[in-house]
Amino acid sequence: MKSFRAIAVFLIVALIIPCLSACSAKPAEGVTNPALVKTVTRYDMDFGTGEWYRKSVTRYEYENAYPVSVLTHDFDDDSDTLRTYQYEFVGGEPVRMDEYDAEGNRVGSVLYADGVRDRDYAYNDNGAGTTERVYQYGSRDGYFTMVHHEGLVTYLEGNEILRDHAEEVDSVVVTAENGLLRKTVNDGIYANWGDTEEKTWVRFMGTYSIEYNDSGIAENLLSTYHIGTPESRAKREIRYENGQVAEAVRCDLFGGEDGTGGQWQEFTRFEFEYTDIAVSPARYAAMINSLITEGGSNYYIFNWY
Repeated sequence: MKSFRAIAVFLIVALIIPCLSACSAKPAEGVTNPALVKTVTRYDMDFGTGEWYRKSVTRYEYENAYPVSVLTHDFDDDSDTLRTYQYEFVGGEPVRMDEYDAEGNRVGSVLYADGVRDRDYAYNDNGAGTTERVYQYGSRDGYFTMVHHEGLVTYLEGNEILRDHAEEVDSVVVTAENGLLRKTVNDGIYANWGDTEEKTWVRFMGTYSIEYNDSGIAENLLSTYHIGTPESRAKREIRYENGQVAEAVRCDLFGGEDGTGGQWQEFTRFEFEYTDIAVSPARYAAMINSLITEGGSNYYIFNWY
């Protein structure tokens, strides 16, 4: 049985190398030309050589300013992952989206209300596993402040059909300014149990916050834990060109768990190319944040389609 919450701890001692210039760089400008991405190239750090290597390239195709095809090529194993999307629109706003894999299996669905995501579904193993997320919007700026997750996995053990359940509630304090995020703080509870087990709610192991720059782009990420290591820090260093994010570098802090000292280490770099499809600053920020935080993880779910 898998939990919604998992913390991976990476111990990199001898391989920690001095951080390159990106970790101390400061953005020279903000976003003035928001548009949808065309390609995203990801580079990972080779800690043995201290050099970047190309990890993947993702290409996007759009209709009505929404993705209809997303193709990712992974250079590590020379593999492709394709996702296609079908939408229903009413009055120019999406009301439903279905997501399919390369074999034509439906792997996800989204229901929209007033153009924003109301609930979404993920399907695994041909329907044997399903996860539903329901969003509540307590912010006038259109940002959700609570998400309820509910997952169910059905499997056969001998001649008996068993089920594993997972449930989670994320409660988010949202600070926004001029329609853009300035800070989010996520905390909550979760439970995982089987048919023969008692459902027990557990508090998240930490509180997860992001501070955003003037363009609404994630800049400083902080996890404050209730047990074990007091905290972990990360940041995204942004380089702009032509009023758009051209590059973002993920940097993690090692040795500064008490909030002092430590060394910044580069982990991942993203490079962006764009279409000529203009979008709002808020949707552009959600798109970039989703890509540079790889979905948002424990911090926030950045829904841009």
